[in-house]
Amino acid sequence: MASTIRILFGTETGNAEDTANDLGDELRRRGWHADVVDMDDYEPTDLPREALLLIITSTFGNGDPPVNAEALMEHLRQDAPDLGGLRFGVCALGDSTYPRFAQCGRDFDGLLEERGGERVIPLQVCDADFEDYVPAFQKSVIGWLEEHGAPFEGASAGPERAASETAETSPGLFGGIVSAVRSLFGGAGEPSGAEPPAMAPVTEAAADQPAPSGPWTAKNPFAATITARRKLSGAGSGKETMHYELSLAGSGIDFAPGDSFGVHPHNDPVEVDRLLEALDLDGTVVVVHDGEQRALRELLLERLDLQNVTKALAQALGRSGGPAGAAVAEGDDALRAWRGTRFVWEAASEHPDASIGAQELVDALRRLQPRLYSVANSPLVDAESVHFTVETLRYAHDGFARTGVASTWLCDRVAEGAPVPVHLVPGTHFRLPEAPDADIICVGPGTGVAPFRGFLQHREARGDSGRTWLFFGHQTSACDALYADELAGFEERGVLTHLTCAWSRDQEHKVYVQHRMAEHGAEVYAWLDGGGLLYVCGDKQHMAGDVRSTLVAIAAEHGGLDAAGAEAWVAALEDGGRYRVDVY
Repeated sequence: MASTIRILFGTETGNAEDTANDLGDELRRRGWHADVVDMDDYEPTDLPREALLLIITSTFGNGDPPVNAEALMEHLRQDAPDLGGLRFGVCALGDSTYPRFAQCGRDFDGLLEERGGERVIPLQVCDADFEDYVPAFQKSVIGWLEEHGAPFEGASAGPERAASETAETSPGLFGGIVSAVRSLFGGAGEPSGAEPPAMAPVTEAAADQPAPSGPWTAKNPFAATITARRKLSGAGSGKETMHYELSLAGSGIDFAPGDSFGVHPHNDPVEVDRLLEALDLDGTVVVVHDGEQRALRELLLERLDLQNVTKALAQALGRSGGPAGAAVAEGDDALRAWRGTRFVWEAASEHPDASIGAQELVDALRRLQPRLYSVANSPLVDAESVHFTVETLRYAHDGFARTGVASTWLCDRVAEGAPVPVHLVPGTHFRLPEAPDADIICVGPGTGVAPFRGFLQHREARGDSGRTWLFFGHQTSACDALYADELAGFEERGVLTHLTCAWSRDQEHKVYVQHRMAEHGAEVYAWLDGGGLLYVCGDKQHMAGDVRSTLVAIAAEHGGLDAAGAEAWVAALEDGGRYRVDVY
């Protein structure tokens, strides 16, 4: 009996799962026995019995494992199993703009080795454009199996995908990746304009089909409804910030401040129609996606990512020349740079001579991912609804008018009472301390204030005695004082000890939250050195790093530490769970 290649995935939004399923499909196509398993469905004590373990995982929060990977990570850390004889490889998905880039995958790789495993596949770290990096991991896996894979031979080429897959057969979301890898190893990719395989005709769902039921997950989201929507930013603001309240009645979802919800949006129909026109495609044409037939326009509206130009799409557009063709000719770095400057319909509009079939387009696009929004309320105040604080994105880029997918969907296109699919994403790394007398400092500029509104509601409802200090920042005090009346009320009732604001445009020089922290450095240091916790929520690209650098400077100045000592002091806060970050 053939041994099994076990492929485990840890995921929040589905990228790692799709990558794992694509790898499993390719290995089985080549005759090796591979099994793809959600880490949630895997028994950690089986690890010592695995012949070859491949882990594909994303990272969540501040270097934490996705929720479905927590149990396996905990087993490796706490139970310290003896994995002598286990052979393994890890593919770590991440985003290099985050401080702890691809940390979960790196941790799995290190722990498996520490517990006695043998790394036979080099660690592959993938940046946000992960489809550019995944083929290298697949190439390493296949190369090792070609030399050592005899014990795993004997599988049929049929599908044996993760248990969460409902379709019996599937071309895979990332057909472009699979086609690219097959071509790399001599297999045939799908030709341009190829027709989908023959399947049963499209049929309407049965009228008596049972209503969806929990548990509610990314693959089975709950249909919440908008019950309240109001604008928080004032007239004249440079940003449009909205407050939403969604009913969770009947869901049974148990959430807490610090958690997030994934909102599953639809694309803008105007953008979809522009794409169809640019590629001269008929939106009623039936194509295959995840093993089912759907009309092309429906898929583009509901299932496919129209913001990220994948390598497969760029190469398809580049067949006709144009900017994509020039970038392809220059090489991968130039192609990656060009892809980062365009959304999908923008790229298509610049290639009027491109000839891309409907199925090829579907296979070349990523899955439309849910957008994560922080919980902005406490269930102790209202357990039947969840609140979000969302900036509506509308901006111009290189001559193109752009909008945020979920933010404009919520603001402009979802009527009150209409379904908004959501699923809970627990933020175990960003929860309030259990101790009611703990002091906390919260840094939340812009929409980063959202979780701290929930924190304040929760602390008041629990009767916490600990102090709370909020550093809030935005552009102008006149237009951008989000939740001003509520925050003033928390101050008056003694729930909010200090509210310190930074208004970047109220004076000639820019003032940000880190500047206000430095001004109050002695007291900030005293709170934290006395056992307090620091929470940071908001912009990952600049603010989060600037706040950390400021904290190191505060430790040096007010703690009497040298540079190394100040860095170690901040690192100790992080390692001790007293410096908690939720950035985006």
